Amino acid sequence: MPKNTYFNLNDEKKKMVYDTLRCSFEKKSIRDITVKELVDELKIPRGSFYQYFDSIEDAYFYVLEKEIVEIHDLFLNLLRDNNLNLISALDLFANILADEIFKEKNYKLYRSRYISFDTDLENKWKALRSKNPACQNPMFSLVDCEKLNFISSVVHSLVKRLFNENWDRKDFLDHYKLYINWIKEGIR
Repeated sequence: MPKNTYFNLNDEKKKMVYDTLRCSFEKKSIRDITVKELVDELKIPRGSFYQYFDSIEDAYFYVLEKEIVEIHDLFLNLLRDNNLNLISALDLFANILADEIFKEKNYKLYRSRYISFDTDLENKWKALRSKNPACQNPMFSLVDCEKLNFISSVVHSLVKRLFNENWDRKDFLDHYKLYINWIKEGIR
């Protein structure tokens, strides 16, 4: 998360820094962006960047926190709203997830997140979110975590394939429904 120096910037400068970060992370994977590129784009000294953020990952996670919804939270809230009925939540989740991912303002950031996250980034992201009380979802204590981990693995793989294989919304929904039917009915 940003340091106080960033938050103390005037609104115009803060917006310029943030907009540049967001635009950069939409265009390139975090693994392909360098601090040099960012400071050149921002027209600031390298040291200023480190007065605002600890690292490029810190800046990236800040943008993700502000811009995208964690799909786990979307699903857990849907599960709560459906009285913990896992099957109903899974059926309803397809369109909610597709709506979120295919929003024009979100698509490129979700793409960046799902294409670039490796185990290291995923662990850092989880650690960061675990420290934020706003990211704690009490639903985890009410549902079998292994079932959630399994479902999460399936859905994450579909989202990743969506971006790797350039699926449109219909392709994604078709695959989602197929996979969820296998979860509900088993693979025969």
